[in-house]
Amino acid sequence: NMLDGMKIHCLALKYGFVWDVFVAASLIHLYCRYGLVANARRLFNEMPVKDMGSWNAMLSGYCQSGNAKEALTLSDELRALDSVTIVSLLSACTEAGDFNRGVMIHLYSIKHGLDSELFVSNKLIDMYAECSYLKGCQEVFDRMVVRDLISWNSIIKAYELNEQPVRALWLFQEMRLNRIQPDCLTLISLASVLAQLGDIRGGRSVQGFTLRKGWFLEDITIGNAVVDMYAKLGLVDSARAVFNWLPSKDVISWNTIISGYAQNGFASEAIEMYNIMEEEGGEITANQGTWVSVLPACSQAGALRQGMKIHGRLLKNGLYLDVFIGTSLADMYGKCGRLDDALSLFYQIPRVSSVPWNTLIACHGFHGHGERAMKLFREMLGGGVKPDHITFVTLLSACSHSGLVDEGQWCFEMMQTDYGITPSLKHYGCMVDLFGRASELEIAFEFI
Repeated sequence: NMLDGMKIHCLALKYGFVWDVFVAASLIHLYCRYGLVANARRLFNEMPVKDMGSWNAMLSGYCQSGNAKEALTLSDELRALDSVTIVSLLSACTEAGDFNRGVMIHLYSIKHGLDSELFVSNKLIDMYAECSYLKGCQEVFDRMVVRDLISWNSIIKAYELNEQPVRALWLFQEMRLNRIQPDCLTLISLASVLAQLGDIRGGRSVQGFTLRKGWFLEDITIGNAVVDMYAKLGLVDSARAVFNWLPSKDVISWNTIISGYAQNGFASEAIEMYNIMEEEGGEITANQGTWVSVLPACSQAGALRQGMKIHGRLLKNGLYLDVFIGTSLADMYGKCGRLDDALSLFYQIPRVSSVPWNTLIACHGFHGHGERAMKLFREMLGGGVKPDHITFVTLLSACSHSGLVDEGQWCFEMMQTDYGITPSLKHYGCMVDLFGRASELEIAFEFI
C-alpha cells in the first residue's frame, strides 16, 4: 500500500531516521516499485551519505521501471561496482542495446574477480544473447565452475533466441545428462526450439510433459508457449485446442492465437478471434501485440472496414503513433489499395529504422508503382536510414512488377557493393522474375 509507505516515510522524517542508509534504500525501493521514480531520485539526491545499497536501489529502480539510459547515466558517477551493481547495469545495457558498455562492464567484473559469481555469469549470458553475440555467451558458460538451472536456461535461451535450434537442443540434452531437472522456463525455450526445427513429435512430447507436471494449471506462460509452438508448426487446430483448454487466459494468450492464425494464412479466423476477445475477454485489454497481430490479418483478408474500425480506436488513445502499430496500419491501408492513406500514416510515425520504409516500398511494389517505390528508397537513403536485406527484396520485387530492369540491376549491385549484403535465394528469385518478365530469358537463366 503506497499510502502506508508514505506514512512510514513521514514517520522516518519526524524521528530522524530517514537518512539512515538502510531506511533510505528501502524507501527508494518502495517508490520505484510503485512507479514513483522521480520521488525515489529526489530522496536519493538528498541523502548526505550514500552506500552501495543506496546506489543499487536507485539503479535497480531505474531498470525495473524501464529507464535504462538513466541507470547508465547515473552509473557514470560511481567509482566502484559490486556484483549487485553489475547485474543491474547489465540489465540496463540489454534494454538500451548498449553492447559496448556491456563489454566494458564484463571486463571490469573480470578485473575485480566478480565474473565468477554465479548470478553475474548468468546475467552476462543473458546480455550477450540479447546482443546476438553467441560467442560471448558460450565463453562465459564454458568458464563457469558451477552452473545452476538458471545457467542452463540462459544458454539454451541464447541459442533459441538467435535461431540456432540444433545447438539449443544439444544443450538441453547435456543439461539432462548433468541431472539438472527442467522447469517451466526450460520448457518454454524448448517449445520454441522444436517449432524452429519443425519437430511435431517433440512438440507433442513437450505438451505431454507439462501436463504430467501440472504446469498448465500453475503457470499461464507455459500454456501460451505451447499454443505458440503449435501455431509455428502449422498445427493451428492443435493450437486452438490448447488455447480453449487453458484454465485462464491473459492478453498474451489471445495475441498468440490471433497471430498464429494470421501467420498461417487464416486471416478470417484471426479477425474472428480478435472480435471474440473484444466481446468475451472480460477485463483483458488489447495491447500493442494485439494490434500488430490482427492488422496483418486485415491486410490479408482485405478487411478494410475492420482495419478502419481498429484505426478509429487507436486514434482515441494515440497508439497509432507507435512505430510498430503505425507501420501495421500503413501496411493494412497499402495492401487494401489506399496508398495515400498509407503514406499519410507513414509520415506521422518515427522512421529511423528500415521497417516502416520496407513496408511502404512493398505496398507500392505490390500495386505496380515501381517508380514511387524507388522514390521512397532514395528518400530513405537521404534520411540516413540504412537499408537491410528485406529492403532490397521489396525493391527488386517492385522493379520486377513495374518492368524497371535497369533500376533493378542497380539495386542488386548496390546491395552488394555499398552495403555488403550477400544475395539470398529471395534476391536471386526476384532477379529471375525481373528478367523473365522483360523477356531477357538468357540473363534470367544465368541467375538460375
